[in-house]
Formats: sequence, structure tokens, C-alpha cells
Amino acid sequence: MNSLGAITAKLAFATEPEDQVRLLSVHLALLDPEEREATARMLAEPPQVRRILLSALRNLAREQIGEELYALSQDFVGDAYETIALVWQPSRLHNRAPTTQDIWQGLAEHGPSKLLPVARDWLDASDAEGRHILIRVLTGTFRSPVPRHVLDKAFEIGNVRYRPEQEIRPPATRSQTDRKSTRLNSSHSSVSRMPSSA
Repeated sequence: MNSLGAITAKLAFATEPEDQVRLLSVHLALLDPEEREATARMLAEPPQVRRILLSALRNLAREQIGEELYALSQDFVGDAYETIALVWQPSRLHNRAPTTQDIWQGLAEHGPSKLLPVARDWLDASDAEGRHILIRVLTGTFRSPVPRHVLDKAFEIGNVRYRPEQEIRPPATRSQTDRKSTRLNSSHSSVSRMPSSA
């Protein structure tokens, strides 16, 4: 399980802010600097863009176990995110689960069409809890399990710093950039179409 999944699972059992701060600060302190920064960034500024449709991941899971068994599983579990995470059958063995840094970089580097096979490998390499968090991140529905003031306190105690980054957006296609370049934007001054002498 990646560090984001691990701390999210721990925080699920901590209801008091003091316990949440302690768990979070200790967990972050044990990570190497890059993973600490990526985990802090993901908790504080989770990506809000849906990079992969939930239906695409659902279809992959259905292909693995069959339509009928998937439907029965979802009826029992009641949540598509958890169902996919629980019934997922890894197609091959991987040496390690993706780190939070791997996931953050992958989201930044790949458009939706190229991200799906990468995501499949990540899901293959993760355990059920890691898959659940990963599916939430990929579909833009992950939210920090603790409020911002808890995060800020834990970051302060652990002297955790991360570089605020703009929300992850899919790389622009050529047609998008071409079309955008021909439009006026807010940086251009508006020009009146009426002649000044009129």
C-alpha cells in the first residue's frame, strides 16, 4: 500500500483531532523526503480533475471476474469504488506498489488514454486498501480524511513542506492549443467595433 493509502486507513480509526495530528505527524516523519512531500501535497491539495471514468475501471473489473459475479459483488458491497478494489484480480505480479510520488507524477505526465494502462498496472501492484484510495484519486473523488487545520498542525509539528502546485489537469491536445491560441483572452484589451467618429 502506498503512503497515502496507509495514512488514510490509520486516520479512519482516529476521531479526535489530537490523535489525528499525532498519527499524521508520526507517519509523515517516517517517509523519505520525496514521498513525504507527495503525500502532504495529495492530502492538502488532492487532484480535483477526473482523470479516468469510474465506468472504465468497472469495465476492467467486469472483464476479470465476469458480469454476473461483479453485479453480485456490488450488490453485497454497495459501493462501486470498494467493489472494484475488493474484486480486482492482478494479472501479474509486481515488485512493489506505486508510491504516492509515482501516482502524482503519473497523473501529471499522462493524458486519460495513456493513463488507463498505467493505472491498471498500479491496481495490479496494490492491495485492496491501496486500490480503493487509488481509484478515488484517479476518478477525482479523493478527499482528505481530516480537516485542513489538522493537516496544518501535523505539518508544523513535523516541519513538513510541500510545493503548492496548480491542480493537475490533463495535458492539452494539439487541437485544444491551436484553438486556444486564436481566441482573445482576458489579457488582451477590448477593442470597440464602432468607429470613434460615429
